[in-house]
Amino acid sequence: MDLVSRLVKKQLTLQECLENRQFNMCDFNIGDGQAELIRLIKNNEIDPQSDWLIGTRELEKESSQNARAAMREHWLAAYRQVAYFEFLYRDSFIKNADLVDERKMLLRNNQLCIDLSEVLAWGFYHWAFAEDFFGISLSMYAKRAKAGGRASADKQRERDVILHWVIKTQLEYNPPNNRGWPSARHTAELLAKTIENLAKTQHYPIDLKGKDLEATVLNLLLEEKNIKRIFKQCSIM
Repeated sequence: MDLVSRLVKKQLTLQECLENRQFNMCDFNIGDGQAELIRLIKNNEIDPQSDWLIGTRELEKESSQNARAAMREHWLAAYRQVAYFEFLYRDSFIKNADLVDERKMLLRNNQLCIDLSEVLAWGFYHWAFAEDFFGISLSMYAKRAKAGGRASADKQRERDVILHWVIKTQLEYNPPNNRGWPSARHTAELLAKTIENLAKTQHYPIDLKGKDLEATVLNLLLEEKNIKRIFKQCSIM
């Protein structure tokens, strides 16, 4: 596999992370899809390089809502880089279509690899900050809950967001062994114990316990599209 092909594979991985991980449950409009973003880039209506800035969005006030807003900004910046990568990759085929000089073609391909690598680096940079701010928003909520502050008007929805996130994170990064997760029922039992412990120690607003929590987790493993997909990828079955 050549370098460009490896970069394309990483770009697809980043796009999948952005579209399928926890942020698709945080109730915000992701804005324009990839096709529309590519069109806007082509017409110079947006400049994806404007996202190439070291540093991060400062929180005007430490709150879960502001952390979510910062998360969204970094998520969108990463998503624009995915589109920019695709634009440069497609554009290279057009520019090289009539090129016959091997030396010039080699130089262009080398420059393409440099450009795509830079775009990809910025994409993962913003994705990492989006992850960080999501964790910060959960931490802020947990502190507020611990201090007895008033929770969101929609407690169940916020509980579900956090529950989905914990399940996905555990499935992907904390399997019980190097073979992967066991059957759905056994996995639900293991996850329920872990989630109950996290809810207690981290003050997550997950009020389900015991068999009720286990049944909810099992239903998500079998029925919720994204969780079901991740479980299938990470299980022994």
